[in-house]
Amino acid sequence: MKSHLYGAWLTLFAAFNSRDKEIFRVVLAVVVLAAFLGLLVWLWIKVSRRFQQRRVQKIQAALSGLGFTLRDDHDELLRLVGLFKIGQRGDWRQVLNAFELALPATGGTQLMDYYFQVGSGKSRRGLRQTLALIHDKQRELPAFVLAPEGFFSRVAQGFGAKDIDFDSYTKFSGMFKLQGDDESAVRALFTPAIIEELERHPGITLEGRGGYVLVFRAGKRIKPENFPQFHEEAQRLAQLFLR
Repeated sequence: MKSHLYGAWLTLFAAFNSRDKEIFRVVLAVVVLAAFLGLLVWLWIKVSRRFQQRRVQKIQAALSGLGFTLRDDHDELLRLVGLFKIGQRGDWRQVLNAFELALPATGGTQLMDYYFQVGSGKSRRGLRQTLALIHDKQRELPAFVLAPEGFFSRVAQGFGAKDIDFDSYTKFSGMFKLQGDDESAVRALFTPAIIEELERHPGITLEGRGGYVLVFRAGKRIKPENFPQFHEEAQRLAQLFLR
């Protein structure tokens, strides 16, 4: 049967004129290329999902015993992250591998991977980091962004405010940019004790507003085995503002 079909195709092809043969070759090449690209995309998706599953399993194992549970409603987390400057950058924003430590009486903690894309054309690139979002229902913080001096301090742009410096803490002012909607309220929030503690955490980025503090290192995706340490550091830093 197959040999008859093959012979029929050869007969049909032989009946084509030279122009038809060229069109047939081009169409066949496009079909083969599309099929090949489709196969590559399928393999990439399959491998990516496998890596995602393995990462989730490793994070889950690392956090076992700490009370965290895997969270599936990423849309709500994406909405919460969108309240902060990091969540308003770029596009193709995604929350992945989200884990929740729920404390119904006071709030709770969310640990998650976060992805978004910036730029366009050849300069377009994806950025990944792990976020810790700590919530305290009893607190109401002024909106602020504390980001390292340098490239990623652009996350703080958008407040339309100048960099808030502290004359008595030149090391802190050299390490970070601090901006906020209400400069006097932000200055009052950053006490000497908080400033001195933050000097021990170079490269950290903090965003606060309402009862939330968001903690991360720009472009840094935490290794699964280091999630407990990241959780501990984020809690310590968030409690500087939420206690």
